[in-house]
Amino acid sequence: MFAFEEMEHFVKSSLLSISLLLAVGGASVAHASGTDLASVANAAVQMDPSLAVPAGVTLAELHRLYHPRNNTHMIIHYDIASWLRSGYVDEGVIGFVSSTPFEGGMRSGRV
Repeated sequence: MFAFEEMEHFVKSSLLSISLLLAVGGASVAHASGTDLASVANAAVQMDPSLAVPAGVTLAELHRLYHPRNNTHMIIHYDIASWLRSGYVDEGVIGFVSSTPFEGGMRSGRV
């Protein structure tokens, strides 16, 4: 069973995730701006400073795309419109990634 502090952190983390997804809304309807994401993230950080992202992080939406003719899926964070024009269907935002390098992050190709 969780200790009270662990449960509280879990609930706050879950609220941040839910808030970010709500800020994004339906991916097929409209994409959230960086300002929308930042305001939701800032509100969550006010609740719990441990939820803050490192300095230098620029959040980008991760979209899950599906191509019905090829029966394939992919996850992408850039140039969504061109993939949609090529026949993929946007199944929605599944999370976020930093589109910029930041201190303490992993470099591409390094584990």
